[in-house]
Amino acid sequence: MNIIMYYPAAMRIDNVKSGSIMDIPEGTNIEALLKSCNVKKEHMKYILAYVNGEKRGMSHRLRRNDELKLYLPVGGG
Repeated sequence: MNIIMYYPAAMRIDNVKSGSIMDIPEGTNIEALLKSCNVKKEHMKYILAYVNGEKRGMSHRLRRNDELKLYLPVGGG
């Protein structure tokens, strides 16, 4: 099934360009997708995931034609 994944330039995702259409197996959740892109588990706790504009957890199962947007919260002062 196809999804589209977007992420900021500050994130390093192996072999996937932001805005790319990805073909993933049915039932894949966000965590499994990020693992397949070599994102370390300890880094995942900092990533916010939005699917079709709604905030979702790492266990959320993706569906055909979903739009996944990943964000890194930035703080400072």
